[in-house]
Amino acid sequence: MSETPSEKRRILVIDDEEAARYGIGKVLEREGYQVEMAPNGKEALQKIQTFVPQTIISDINMPEMDGLSLLRVLSQQGLRIPVILVTAYGSESLAIQALRAGAYDYLTKPFEIEDLRTVVRNALERSILQEENRRQFLQLEKALKELRETQDERIYAEKMASLGRLVAGFAHELNSPLGALASSLDTIDRTVSRLQNERRGPVDQTSSQDPDRLLPAMKESMDVARKACHRVDSLTRTLRHFSNLDQAPRRSIDVRECVENTLALMNRELGQEIAIQKTLEDVPLVECYPMDLNQVLMDLLMNSKEATAGKGEIHISTRVSEKSVVVESATTEKGSPRNNST
Repeated sequence: MSETPSEKRRILVIDDEEAARYGIGKVLEREGYQVEMAPNGKEALQKIQTFVPQTIISDINMPEMDGLSLLRVLSQQGLRIPVILVTAYGSESLAIQALRAGAYDYLTKPFEIEDLRTVVRNALERSILQEENRRQFLQLEKALKELRETQDERIYAEKMASLGRLVAGFAHELNSPLGALASSLDTIDRTVSRLQNERRGPVDQTSSQDPDRLLPAMKESMDVARKACHRVDSLTRTLRHFSNLDQAPRRSIDVRECVENTLALMNRELGQEIAIQKTLEDVPLVECYPMDLNQVLMDLLMNSKEATAGKGEIHISTRVSEKSVVVESATTEKGSPRNNST
C-alpha cells in the first residue's frame, strides 16, 4: 500500500547501536513514514505514551530492557502494536521464541532493504486493520448500548403505564368502601347526637327520635362500616401480595395466587362487560420473582382485554405441561376465540 504525507504511518525504531538505529530510521523516512527512535526498551516505553506507534522495529539484545521483555510489557499493558524483532545471524531459535511471545515477525542481520520495506508494509497493514476493527467494535458497542437504553426506556414506559392503570383502578376500588365508611360514620355520629339530646329531656313516645327507633339505624350503619373496613383490608392485602412487599424477591409461590391477586387488582380495568372464567388446576410451586410474574400476568390480561375489544369473555387457566407450569388465557369476542399463554 502506498503512503502519502497526509497519511504518514508512525514507526518506532529501537536499537542500542546508534548506526543501526539511524540507518533503519533513514530508510523508513525515505519511504514516507514518521519515525521515532529509542536506544532501549525502557526509553521506548516512555516514547510510546506520546508517540503511539503503529509498528515497532526492535533489536532483541539491548541493555536496560531487551526486545523480549518489551514484548511482555506491551502485552501486559494491552497494547496490540505489531513488533518486528531484529536478531543476529544464527539466532533463529531466539526469533522463534520471540514469535511465540507475540512478535509479529523478525529480520535477521544483515537484511536487505527490500525485506525491511516488505515486512514493515505488512505490519502496518495489520496495524491499520486492527485499528479499523477496534473502531468498528467501539461503534458497535455504542450502538448496542444505545439500543439497550432505548429498550430499557420503552420497557420502563410500559411498566409505568401499567402501574398507572393499576393505581387508578386500585384508587377507584378504594373509593367505594371509603365512601360507605364515611357515610356510615356520619350516620352514627348524627344518631349519637340525637340520643344525647333525648337523654337531656323527657322521652316522647311519639317522637321520631325515639332511641328504640334510632338504634337499628346505628346498627345498620355499623354493619356497613365494618364491611367497608373489611373491603379496604382485603384490597390492601391483595396489593401487598401483588407487589411482593415484605417478602423475599425470589421465592417459591403458587401461580394461582398470583392469578387471583392480579385479577382482583385489575377488576375495574377489565370492566363489567368482560366476564372472567377461571379453571385453576392444582400446580406445583414455582421458584421465581413474584413481582415480575405478576407484571407478566397483568400484561397477559391487558392483551386479552384488547383482544375482546372491551366486551366478551376471558378464560384463564393453569395447568402442568411436562416440567412447566402454564398460565393460559383464551378470549372470546363476537364468537371468535383467541389464545394467549405464558
